[in-house]
Amino acid sequence: MTALVVGIFIAWFALSAANQIPGPWTSILRPFGVFGLLPDYTFFAPDPIDLDYHLVIRDFFENGEAGSWREIAIERDGPLPLLWSTVKRDRQAMLTAVSGLGGIQQFVAPIVDDPEALLQISLPYLFLLHRAVSETRSPGAQARQFMVVETQGFTKPRRMELSILSNPHNFD
Repeated sequence: MTALVVGIFIAWFALSAANQIPGPWTSILRPFGVFGLLPDYTFFAPDPIDLDYHLVIRDFFENGEAGSWREIAIERDGPLPLLWSTVKRDRQAMLTAVSGLGGIQQFVAPIVDDPEALLQISLPYLFLLHRAVSETRSPGAQARQFMVVETQGFTKPRRMELSILSNPHNFD
């Protein structure tokens, strides 16, 4: 039994190491990464992660007009950011939610009858929606829409791309 467990860990380590190096096996290993079975560490060279996600919202009013988009700011860290960083936690939560929605959209949504409904009841979508509707609403607002904007690059100007756009959601 011990040999089986050790063998599983050795295989997992080997597959995890192979997942870090681009090659013909990448397309075979990619589905395992969606479920978090194989880590993908791209923090350093040759291809560091240079993506950020920003949650922006806008309100819709009684007359049907839409307000302007505004970003939900990530709160500043407390007095001891080395011990507890809320900014890192919030950024990781956003990354996890966007990655989760991407995995659902890529692998699960194509095989269901109503992919849009599936996405809207998924935990990552509900997390983003909760975060969006938790912000103070404008006076007279009836609904809120959120969007996740992806920015890429280390220098200004950064490339911006729409990642997720929700339907307007009524407050009632």
